[in-house]
Amino acid sequence: MEKTENLEPAPDAPWSWMKKFSFRFVGVYLLLYIFPFPVAYLPFTSFFTTAYSRLWEKIIDWVGLHIFDLVSISHGMTGSGDRTHNYVELFTKLVLALLIGAIWTAVDRRSTHYRKHYHWLTVWVRYYLGALIIGYGFAKVFKTQFPFPGLARLVENYGDSSPMGLAWNFMGYSKMFNLFTGLGEVIGGFLLFFRRTTTIGAFVLISVISTIVMMNFAYDIPVKLFSTHLLLMALFLLTPDIRRLYRFFISNEPVAPADLSSPITDKKWNTVRIVLKALFISYAVLSQLYSGLQREKQWGDHKVKPPLYGIYEVETFIRNGDTIPPLLTEDRRWRRFIVPRYEGIGQVQYMDDQLTTYKFEADSTLQTATLRATESSPGGNIVLEHPDSNLLQLRGVFQADTLEVHLRKKDLNDFLLVNRGFHWINEVPYNR
Repeated sequence: MEKTENLEPAPDAPWSWMKKFSFRFVGVYLLLYIFPFPVAYLPFTSFFTTAYSRLWEKIIDWVGLHIFDLVSISHGMTGSGDRTHNYVELFTKLVLALLIGAIWTAVDRRSTHYRKHYHWLTVWVRYYLGALIIGYGFAKVFKTQFPFPGLARLVENYGDSSPMGLAWNFMGYSKMFNLFTGLGEVIGGFLLFFRRTTTIGAFVLISVISTIVMMNFAYDIPVKLFSTHLLLMALFLLTPDIRRLYRFFISNEPVAPADLSSPITDKKWNTVRIVLKALFISYAVLSQLYSGLQREKQWGDHKVKPPLYGIYEVETFIRNGDTIPPLLTEDRRWRRFIVPRYEGIGQVQYMDDQLTTYKFEADSTLQTATLRATESSPGGNIVLEHPDSNLLQLRGVFQADTLEVHLRKKDLNDFLLVNRGFHWINEVPYNR
């Protein structure tokens, strides 16, 4: 039988020029992209990470102005990862990686390989991707990234949803699917923390993250750049095993075991490595677990809801003494009043189906409230009455009009999306 120890290249075999340059370019780019991780995990480092971010903002402004003729680039966080800021940053880091890689190539002509550097680069990527993706996984496990569709979503026209809103509703409906995808991220991320399980962890994450990337592109979700980078990192972690994987899965040849030995041979430093590894993994997992539990209380489906939570259908609408009929031509007549799961908000759906969000705060006795466009808006003092648990009456001045509104609370179980549930047996498809 052929000896497997002769199947792999010699440990000190020289790398080709292209392989060395590829490592320099990719290594520098990953350094620029991932840093300041793991510094940001250390206490009392916010001053450094803030200064580092400010430095990059100045670089991005300069590149935007002198290369792309962009006079002003917004750097404020909006929840989007596909801003002009991000594209200019991507271009800048790619160019820097090419330049530094070229200079490195010109200066370092003696090195025949970078195996030790490659090892530590993969360790860095493993821990970055693992810690990051575990956080996203817990956001799905505890269902805070995709909560159940809000009350306003239940009454809006289906065709008025954005593609991203449609994707959020799709994901938010199912606890089971959130748990499935979330556990895939948590398990895959955790497997990256160990050399023996990195390959299987990378396979798990490639499967999970590729689905996320496709959703981001297919539904115009503005995390396309970031999610694509995460997918490429998972693929990068497979590169040490590409030759072995090809032989095992494609050419049906025997392969040698992977070399999982640590480059740290000193017993003392190896002990330090193990302790630091244990501390980092414990912090990464437990902090994300704790954060997930806290976010579930603040944003999840089990969040404590306001006392008036619900959808209220307008039965009678009196404005300045005149009863306004529920006609589509009366576009400023209320059709519904909604109190969502978040404190301090009230939403009015008008007869033309326009939905407007206002500041709404009821007192602890639920006898009075304020309803106004902004905190500084005049008026907005409302008297609340509750003839019974399903009826609500509002009286007061709102936007210079004296209103008296009689409303009836809608049973949420009247919505098919809420009451349909799961069925093992379906005699016919129930596709509505």
